[in-house]
Amino acid sequence: MTSGHVKIEMSSDAGSTWETIATSTDDDESHPWTVPSMGSSLCRIKVSDTDGMPSALSDTFAIAGISVTSPSVGENLIVGTTEDIRWTSYGAMGQLKIDINRDASWSSVADSISDDGAYEWLVSGDESPSAVIRVSDVDGSPAGTSEAFAIREPSISVVSPGVGETWMVGTTEEIRWISEASLGNVQIKLSRNGGTSWELVTDSTSDTGTCDWQVEGDESSNAMIRVSDEDGSPSSESQMFTIALPAPEINISSTNLALSVVEGGSVDTVIVVGNEGDATLQVTSVTDDSNWLSEDPTTFDISAESSQDVTVTADATGLSVGQYSGTITVPSNDPDEAEVTVSVSLNVLPPPTPDISVSPANLALSVFEGGSVDTVIVVGNEGDARLEVTAVTDDAGWLDATPTDFTVSAASNHDVTLTADATSLSAGQYSTTITIGSDDPDEAEVMVSVDLTVRTVVVMVSLPGGTYQMGSDNSWAYWWEQPVHSVTISAFSIAKYEVTNEEMREVMQWAYDNGKVDATSTTVTNLEGDSQELLDLDGRHREIISYSGGTFTVENGKEDHPCIEVTWYGGQAFCNYMSDMEGLERSIDFHDWSCTFSASGYRLPTEGEWEYACRSGTTTDYYSGSETESGCDHDANLDLIGWYCGNDNRGTAEVGGKAPSDWGLYDMSGNVWEWCNDWWDADYYEFSPTQDPPGPTGGSYRVVRGGSWYFIAEICRSADRYSFTPDYSIGNLGFRPARRLFGF
Repeated sequence: MTSGHVKIEMSSDAGSTWETIATSTDDDESHPWTVPSMGSSLCRIKVSDTDGMPSALSDTFAIAGISVTSPSVGENLIVGTTEDIRWTSYGAMGQLKIDINRDASWSSVADSISDDGAYEWLVSGDESPSAVIRVSDVDGSPAGTSEAFAIREPSISVVSPGVGETWMVGTTEEIRWISEASLGNVQIKLSRNGGTSWELVTDSTSDTGTCDWQVEGDESSNAMIRVSDEDGSPSSESQMFTIALPAPEINISSTNLALSVVEGGSVDTVIVVGNEGDATLQVTSVTDDSNWLSEDPTTFDISAESSQDVTVTADATGLSVGQYSGTITVPSNDPDEAEVTVSVSLNVLPPPTPDISVSPANLALSVFEGGSVDTVIVVGNEGDARLEVTAVTDDAGWLDATPTDFTVSAASNHDVTLTADATSLSAGQYSTTITIGSDDPDEAEVMVSVDLTVRTVVVMVSLPGGTYQMGSDNSWAYWWEQPVHSVTISAFSIAKYEVTNEEMREVMQWAYDNGKVDATSTTVTNLEGDSQELLDLDGRHREIISYSGGTFTVENGKEDHPCIEVTWYGGQAFCNYMSDMEGLERSIDFHDWSCTFSASGYRLPTEGEWEYACRSGTTTDYYSGSETESGCDHDANLDLIGWYCGNDNRGTAEVGGKAPSDWGLYDMSGNVWEWCNDWWDADYYEFSPTQDPPGPTGGSYRVVRGGSWYFIAEICRSADRYSFTPDYSIGNLGFRPARRLFGF
């Protein structure tokens, strides 16, 4: 049941929203309705009681019509651009027409077009802030209209020249702009006074966004460019820029010159004249105010951003030693700096001379007897001219210099090798003077004093040959000291003292440096022939000689104590190396350790030589007298000459601390045993030769003589004999070298 009236509504969006057709109409099952021109395929009709309930909905149906979708609200269409007009139509429309309303009246855009939903329109006509497009059937209905949009003329934006730019007259620059729409052709004008007045650059040029312009006319610091449509609108103006005339700008590399030249000479230097401007620089005439100055070239042109070298010559031909000054003037067409001046100072120097120096001026050399030593003196030239050394001479036959004539460049030096040859010199002190002659005008000759010390590694005492009674038959004697027999000994020399730790260190260091021995922290061995241990560096007794990192050292305070922990091989090797150092023929063959007595070099003494030297012409038990006590009791005569257990049981003592023999030999009795050259044979005295007995031809032990600090008095007698194996070493066993004297 209804109230007798119904309400009718329509939706064009499938019921999302509703529009009223009739608020109240008779419920007579029909109602006349003028169908709107709206176009929709989602239409529905709702009929309800006037209060909305109950209601009934129709099926979805379509209403023929047109809906314009573009242009849309707020769009800006630019005159001269092509834009799409777009629409949606419902129902078969056939041909359509398009109109535009700019100012409450309609004008035609297109009279008859196909209904394909879009139309390309070249925007034209007047501007309008609220234009509307209508699309309709050719007879005007149905029709659809767009939302309001704007139509405006296109704009232009000049992007070059930019603010602060400078364009030089005569250059070609690019004017650039951006157009919102193609204007076909544009007009370009120039203002030189900030926009007050304008002059034509080009009346018409294609709207490509660029135009090349050869800058011309007057200078301006507030120039502007205007680009516009040919009819003057739209238009755009650039930021202010500068139009400038090109000009040169002079620059000189140095405006202060400090020159030096030797009296009578000349010197050249260069100044660089540059043009940092953008026009050619014309230098009209380079001049100076001094007769000793000249320049080349003096007239020239310099292109923009280029340079020209000008050679400046200072000629001191007529000038004395001293200081001079002058000024160079460089004129040009630089509008801001018509003249540039260059100050020149000249120092005229005296002619160069050599100046000799010699280092050192005093030489102290040391060489082993029979050897030679080289050293170097440095001849320097501290002057500023070449030094000619004409001769290097000396007043001694043992000194040689190489070279003896040479040249030394200024501020340079030259080595001169000096060789001191002691081949024919005996141990002692020698002196000479070297004279170096040169062309130094202030010091034609320089003297160098040379002091030479010729020495032996050990101090030797020369003994004349003679005959003595070898052995002993007194109550203290052992049977191997007998029989007493006559022995003749040829002249020889023997060390004044037992070889000391320092002497052993010096020889072993020389041998190591010359590749003749190998060493570790515990031992020293020979590298030639049959390798044997020479020194035991970590024996049972104190480690007095040490080796580390290529260097031998001696315990402080033990330098003058006799060397110990030395094998028989070590004593003989020491003798060979000492022979090498003094330029003598070796006596010992390292391959079989045999001795050549006829050689000039050092060796261990024979047993016969040792006793002959120990007795020093005496026939008593000691060279100081007969034995008075046995064992370790104090023997008055032995106390005078030797160290033994009666006066020293703590170790070795410095050599030479007791009285010498009549032949000047020390410590032959006591302190340390001394190796002899001979093999040991207890019966050797039964058959030994009477002339220079060399000892047995073989054996297992080598003879030692003299006793030591550790032993009793009777062992220290001149005739006492003892032996050890040749590889044995201990803290009370040493040696002293000997050598045969020929023609003595």
